[in-house]
Amino acid sequence: MPIEYAGSMAVSAGSHKVPWRFEAYEAMGQDRTTDGGHSKENILARMEQKKQSGELKLGACQIGWTRPDLREKLEEKKFMLNVRKGDIIFSTRTLFHRTVDATDRGKEYYESIAKRMLNRYSIRYTPGTARLPDGWVAEWSAVTNSQNAGSSLDSIVSRDETVWYPKVWPSVDTHLDEELDLVAEQKLESAKRRVQADIIELFTPKASVASESKE
Repeated sequence: MPIEYAGSMAVSAGSHKVPWRFEAYEAMGQDRTTDGGHSKENILARMEQKKQSGELKLGACQIGWTRPDLREKLEEKKFMLNVRKGDIIFSTRTLFHRTVDATDRGKEYYESIAKRMLNRYSIRYTPGTARLPDGWVAEWSAVTNSQNAGSSLDSIVSRDETVWYPKVWPSVDTHLDEELDLVAEQKLESAKRRVQADIIELFTPKASVASESKE
């Protein structure tokens, strides 16, 4: 994904340290001052409240209309990554970043090699002391075992036979390849289906009793 073809990623240099970053988080509907522990009912109630007030924010891409001034600041710090096959990008997850649309030249090239999708593989390194939200969370380990919600990753690893969070520092877990293969073959697809079904159920409007009786 070289710059002349784009379709890659742009990062806003140093944006993970700027003093107005928390304003940007708020503009994206993120709250990094709480543990995010909410039930499904509370999530829906908060979304409905924000929808009624016109404050519903759905993601980073919405910052352009929620806070165009901050979007402009992020863009001023932007530079595009010249990504070549086999490249690896290391960054903190709190660095603001976004995808870049493929250029006309890029679209022509990708079509010429029948490339319909640009694949990226993301790995996140998190300390074992980090905790999952104590509430509803679309995390594979939590939908597979509800007891994992609100727990630290270390405690989940100690009691759950599934290697959802493999240790990679200061040393890598032994037999890690075999364990991850078992997860991929036996539990991953099932967990993904549960998450998808849960999200669909959460965001599908419920029919009223009156409308059901008419049908």
